[in-house]
Amino acid sequence: MHNRTHLNQAGVNELLYQALETEQGGVKVYTTALQCAVNKDLTKEWKEYLQQTENHVRILQKVFERLDLDPEAQTPGRAIVRHIGGALVEAMELALRNGDRDKAQVVAAECVVLAETKDHQNWELIGELILNKVEGAEELRQAHEEVEDEEDEHLYHTAGWTRELWLHSLGLPALLPPPEEEKDVKTAIAAARAKQGRKKMLRAAGTHQRAKTSGRSKTAGNGRSRTRRQRTSKKRLSTRPSASKGTRTKQSGSRAPRTRRSQNKRLGV
Repeated sequence: MHNRTHLNQAGVNELLYQALETEQGGVKVYTTALQCAVNKDLTKEWKEYLQQTENHVRILQKVFERLDLDPEAQTPGRAIVRHIGGALVEAMELALRNGDRDKAQVVAAECVVLAETKDHQNWELIGELILNKVEGAEELRQAHEEVEDEEDEHLYHTAGWTRELWLHSLGLPALLPPPEEEKDVKTAIAAARAKQGRKKMLRAAGTHQRAKTSGRSKTAGNGRSRTRRQRTSKKRLSTRPSASKGTRTKQSGSRAPRTRRSQNKRLGV
């Protein structure tokens, strides 16, 4: 266990270079992921995350300017981060070339989670630097306050999307959007609770779907009952006895003799 309080400035700079490279690579990752997206809700979310990531690049570039660091400087660690980001983009492009957009969407979600895991860790470490009052802590604190909640959302929400998209592809019950999105989680604890609560949400969704199906069946049943009643009513009308032309003639003829007898009686004949 190390209890060192002396900060390694070279290590601090390395973290900042990797953080900037991660954000710049994140722009490319989200741009490619959007080409793979099929779900409308996910597309909307990733568009928002792309805009936020572009802003994170600008925020870090301002930090570099204030700390008098060269944003173009290259380090071995930064080169590795760039290589990993490029590999994620290549993986998504390969998935797209395979022609199945649904599968490519799952691959893209996994790639975003991998990229955001590194990004999230960078900002956690920057938070530690702030707590230890590293040189430039105030500049880092301002940047951290702007970025932290968004980074949490990027990771936890996309992890939820990845899980539910996989379940859907397996033919298992899935919640899209995922519980993390519905509950707008921004902490690891909240993400864990959302995941634990998904069974309850699935039951509620199933009950709602059954209710809708039952309602449609009931409406259809009422319609069929009305149709049967209408047919029965028409059948009764069609089978009701009516006087025939011959019957009317016979009745008319039987009334005539009675009329003549009455006239003869009155005349005394």
